[in-house]
Amino acid sequence: MQTDTNHPLIRIPTEQDIQHYWSDICSNGATHNQAVSWIAEEKIRTQCTENMQYTYITRQQLTLVIHKSCKWKAPSKDQYTITGYKSLLILIVNCYNN
Repeated sequence: MQTDTNHPLIRIPTEQDIQHYWSDICSNGATHNQAVSWIAEEKIRTQCTENMQYTYITRQQLTLVIHKSCKWKAPSKDQYTITGYKSLLILIVNCYNN
C-alpha cells in the first residue's frame, strides 16, 4: 500500500484501484426513454451553444481552489480527502493541461 509521505494515513490509489473504480462505473449500462419530449427539446436548444474556449490552469490556480475547499469532505467514494490532493498538484495540473 502506498501512502503520502506528508499524510501517512492517506492511502494513494494505485493504478489498479483507479482502473477498478472506473471500470465499475463504465460497465454499468444505462437505458433511457428516448421517446420523452424533453430530450428532443434540449437537442434543439443546445444546437447553437458555442464550445467553451480551453484555457490552461496553473498550479497557483489549483492551489487557490483547493484552499477554498472543505478539508473534511471527500469528493468521491474513494474517500480521498482534499488534503491528499495537495500532494498531487503538479500531476493534476499536468494531466489537465496535456
